[in-house]
Amino acid sequence: MQTTQIQSEMSLDGISSQEIQSNPDIAYALILSLAEAAGVDPSLITLTETCDASGVCSSISGRRGAHLHVELMNGHRRASSSTVKFVIHAPAESAAAVSAVMQEPAFAESLTKEVTNNMAQQNITVAASISASATKLVEAEGNDQFEGWVYQLDLQTGISHLVDCPLGFLVVNDSVATQTCFECPVTTYSVNPSDNCGADKKCVARDCNACPAGLTCFGRSEFVSSAPEDESVWDRVVEDGSFGKTIRLRIRSCGAGHVLVRGSSPDQDGCVACPAGTYTATRATFDPPSVTSVTASVVVRGFDLCLTCPPGAECSGGRRVKPRSDFWRGKNMLCRAESCNQVSGQCDATKCLDEEDQPQGQVAVIRRRNQQLCADGKCRLVAMVYRCPPGVCVSGNSSQPFANNTCRGGHEGPACAVCEEGWAMEARRCRECSSVGAGSYVLLALLAMLVLGFLYMYSWRPLLKEFGCIAWIQVAFRDLLGYLE
Repeated sequence: MQTTQIQSEMSLDGISSQEIQSNPDIAYALILSLAEAAGVDPSLITLTETCDASGVCSSISGRRGAHLHVELMNGHRRASSSTVKFVIHAPAESAAAVSAVMQEPAFAESLTKEVTNNMAQQNITVAASISASATKLVEAEGNDQFEGWVYQLDLQTGISHLVDCPLGFLVVNDSVATQTCFECPVTTYSVNPSDNCGADKKCVARDCNACPAGLTCFGRSEFVSSAPEDESVWDRVVEDGSFGKTIRLRIRSCGAGHVLVRGSSPDQDGCVACPAGTYTATRATFDPPSVTSVTASVVVRGFDLCLTCPPGAECSGGRRVKPRSDFWRGKNMLCRAESCNQVSGQCDATKCLDEEDQPQGQVAVIRRRNQQLCADGKCRLVAMVYRCPPGVCVSGNSSQPFANNTCRGGHEGPACAVCEEGWAMEARRCRECSSVGAGSYVLLALLAMLVLGFLYMYSWRPLLKEFGCIAWIQVAFRDLLGYLE
């Protein structure tokens, strides 16, 4: 919205700068007088400075709530004079008309009348005059600090009360003179302008919510996760504050590799990554509670939080589980605490559940079995690491959370224990079938020769000698050997 500031000042006889500074009722009486004389809403007027008779000026902001302290001399107020500088925030299309009204003699007469009447209610006699030469227009495009401030007019008193503010601000309205929208500074936040107000809707000056440990707060209602990789999800929860109900951000869930920390204080909420030597493959949730701690100092506790890295693997923290050479990482499985050694991190796969890659007809049965076994919420998703045949699993360089080794040529499948098509297992290694076939033929030929030789020496020779065939067989045997060579 395009707005224009009308800057001006008025002179007051009979009241000091100190009285205006220290008494919020006097300050508001002056704002109301200006509003009635200019025909604008009081919420558009801001008193910026007061100056004493010697010309020394001081800002009014932040000092309207001080207790009244008037100057006394012989039991009476000491007469004085002062100058008050003010700003009227008006829409651009009407600012020129308001400024023209303020420079007419009738405005000065009206202002003097309004100030006299309103100050009389404070038992103070004051004469006022406006400086037409000091009135000027200042453009303020796109920078209206009062945009989103909502007032409610009291028809009986004519006073406008602040009832709402933009998101990221707090309503402060316990006093008409000091009502404002308080901007939440850096490291704090607000998602409800009426946070922590009393039951009577009176909102005193108060602090914004402190930023939780798992978030970075930039002030107002702007915040992001301190670690984007934690995949955190936050809820807006109504809780009890110092004066009334307040809406705070509370952690709901964290990504795998993290422990959800949520205790009595929302300031400590966040996701804490598992340290080196441990891991978790389970997404942490507050309700139902899973991988949840009340303090960031406890993230390793038996089978509840971060798990011990399994044998044959390296865990650098979070959810990263990388197998060492000669080991293979299988699919995660659902296991109960009694199926695992919590010291070594080794789990018995035969006592754990895996509902993936099952025959289609058995999927429903497996899932029902899983639900029954894990109905109490005590199953954990654990990383399974298996030993490979020697020399067939080669370490990779991947830094992905689910990194695995690669298989030596000819090997494939889980733990590289299966041969590729065209390869065959020989001495725990996969070899190409062409080389396997040639060697097998030689072995078969030698074996046949040994069998025939044995039969010849101990069974056939006496018979052949009797029939005179020995010489012919000896010649045939020499010819076979020559062919094989």
